Amino acid sequence: MILIIAEKPSLGRDIADSLPGEYGKSEPRRYIVKGNYIITWVFGHMLTLKEPEDYDIKYKKWNLDDLPIYFQDWGCKIGKSSAGFEPKEERVKMIGELIEKSEYIIHAGDPDEEGQLLIDELLQWFGCKKNVMRLDTGDTTRAGLIKAFSRMKDNSLCINEGRSAYARSVADMMVGVNMSR
Repeated sequence: MILIIAEKPSLGRDIADSLPGEYGKSEPRRYIVKGNYIITWVFGHMLTLKEPEDYDIKYKKWNLDDLPIYFQDWGCKIGKSSAGFEPKEERVKMIGELIEKSEYIIHAGDPDEEGQLLIDELLQWFGCKKNVMRLDTGDTTRAGLIKAFSRMKDNSLCINEGRSAYARSVADMMVGVNMSR
């Protein structure tokens, strides 16, 4: 099975419509099976940066002597769920199970830095060592996606785009923490 992780449900449906093969037993709100592919999606960031108090409870209360707050590695945690959507804990767990079962993975985040990060952070969360290919989702028409499947590249060539988005998130966190104190 080839797992495709899309950035949003509508993109997942567009990708499924562009793939060859017959539709299989799917759970339309969770994933779509088409031929040898299983397509799932995220709802924005499934993971979020840990807050300073996640590292040490002393940071929950403001103290000027603690500034600036800096951690060598700003880790992630599962983000808060939004009303009307499947709980993020459940979706993350399901995606992890699909990663485990897959032969390889197709990263179908939007073609920007945030889109790269959304899927990369999940792959990293699960310690994924499988081959990951990057699908250019700039043109979501059926013809555009069919063409994009013929031009996929190794996701490792795109990792720095996601790292750039991660660095901005860390910088925003540091500024937000330091400004709110």
